[in-house]
Amino acid sequence: MKRALALIFIVLIVLVLITLQIKNPNYVNVNYYFGFTSSLPLLVVVLVPFLAGLLMGVLFMSLSLFKHKRSLGKTKKDLAKAEKEVQNLRSMPIKNEV
Repeated sequence: MKRALALIFIVLIVLVLITLQIKNPNYVNVNYYFGFTSSLPLLVVVLVPFLAGLLMGVLFMSLSLFKHKRSLGKTKKDLAKAEKEVQNLRSMPIKNEV
Protein backbone atom coordinates (compact mmCIF):
# COMPACT_ATOMS: atom_id res chain seq x y z
CA MET A 1 0.00 0.00 0.00
CA LYS A 2 2.84 2.39 0.88
CA ARG A 3 4.55 1.60 -2.38
CA ALA A 4 1.41 2.33 -4.39
CA LEU A 5 0.89 5.68 -2.64
CA ALA A 6 4.53 6.61 -3.20
CA LEU A 7 4.24 5.71 -6.87
CA ILE A 8 1.06 7.79 -7.26
CA PHE A 9 2.77 10.72 -5.52
CA ILE A 10 5.82 10.48 -7.80
CA VAL A 11 3.64 10.28 -10.92
CA LEU A 12 1.70 13.38 -9.81
CA ILE A 13 4.92 15.32 -9.21
CA VAL A 14 6.28 14.31 -12.62
CA LEU A 15 3.02 15.35 -14.30
CA VAL A 16 3.09 18.73 -12.57
CA LEU A 17 6.71 19.26 -13.62
CA ILE A 18 6.00 18.26 -17.23
CA THR A 19 3.03 20.61 -17.46
CA LEU A 20 5.11 23.37 -15.84
CA GLN A 21 7.76 22.92 -18.51
CA ILE A 22 5.20 22.83 -21.34
CA LYS A 23 3.36 25.96 -20.15
CA ASN A 24 6.60 27.89 -19.35
CA PRO A 25 9.24 27.08 -21.96
CA ASN A 26 10.99 30.42 -21.49
CA TYR A 27 14.24 31.02 -19.68
CA VAL A 28 14.53 32.96 -16.43
CA ASN A 29 17.44 35.24 -15.56
CA VAL A 30 18.92 34.24 -12.21
CA ASN A 31 21.23 36.69 -10.44
CA TYR A 32 23.78 35.19 -8.06
CA TYR A 33 26.22 36.80 -5.68
CA PHE A 34 29.19 38.83 -6.94
CA GLY A 35 27.41 39.84 -10.15
CA PHE A 36 27.18 36.34 -11.63
CA THR A 37 24.04 35.89 -13.73
CA SER A 38 22.67 32.91 -15.57
CA SER A 39 19.74 32.18 -17.81
CA LEU A 40 18.01 28.92 -16.84
CA PRO A 41 14.70 27.24 -17.69
CA LEU A 42 11.97 27.84 -15.12
CA LEU A 43 11.77 24.11 -14.44
CA VAL A 44 15.39 24.10 -13.25
CA VAL A 45 14.80 27.16 -11.06
CA VAL A 46 11.86 25.40 -9.38
CA LEU A 47 13.24 21.87 -9.30
CA VAL A 48 16.71 22.50 -7.84
CA PRO A 49 15.53 24.13 -4.56
CA PHE A 50 12.81 21.48 -4.23
CA LEU A 51 15.33 18.65 -4.56
CA ALA A 52 17.78 20.41 -2.24
CA GLY A 53 15.07 20.72 0.43
CA LEU A 54 14.05 17.11 -0.10
CA LEU A 55 17.65 15.95 0.29
CA MET A 56 18.15 17.99 3.47
CA GLY A 57 14.91 16.64 4.92
CA VAL A 58 15.93 13.05 4.22
CA LEU A 59 19.36 13.70 5.75
CA PHE A 60 17.96 15.15 8.97
CA MET A 61 15.32 12.43 9.26
CA SER A 62 17.93 9.72 8.78
CA LEU A 63 20.11 11.27 11.50
CA SER A 64 17.13 11.21 13.85
CA LEU A 65 16.34 7.64 12.83
CA PHE A 66 19.89 6.48 13.55
CA LYS A 67 19.76 8.18 16.96
CA HIS A 68 16.53 6.38 17.85
CA LYS A 69 17.82 3.04 16.57
CA ARG A 70 20.93 3.37 18.73
CA SER A 71 18.76 4.21 21.75
CA LEU A 72 16.53 1.20 21.00
CA GLY A 73 19.57 -1.09 20.83
CA LYS A 74 20.79 0.16 24.20
CA THR A 75 17.34 -0.33 25.71
CA LYS A 76 17.16 -3.89 24.35
CA LYS A 77 20.54 -4.69 25.91
CA ASP A 78 19.38 -3.28 29.25
CA LEU A 79 16.18 -5.32 29.03
CA ALA A 80 18.11 -8.53 28.29
CA LYS A 81 20.39 -7.83 31.25
CA ALA A 82 17.41 -7.22 33.56
CA GLU A 83 15.64 -10.39 32.35
CA LYS A 84 18.79 -12.42 32.98
CA GLU A 85 19.05 -10.98 36.48
CA VAL A 86 15.39 -11.81 37.19
CA GLN A 87 15.94 -15.35 35.92
CA ASN A 88 18.98 -15.73 38.20
CA LEU A 89 17.00 -14.48 41.18
CA ARG A 90 14.17 -16.93 40.46
CA SER A 91 16.56 -19.85 40.28
CA MET A 92 18.18 -19.09 43.65
CA PRO A 93 16.96 -21.22 46.56
CA ILE A 94 14.87 -19.53 49.21
CA LYS A 95 16.56 -19.34 52.58
CA ASN A 96 14.49 -19.23 55.76
CA GLU A 97 16.40 -17.38 58.41
CA VAL A 98 14.36 -16.81 61.50
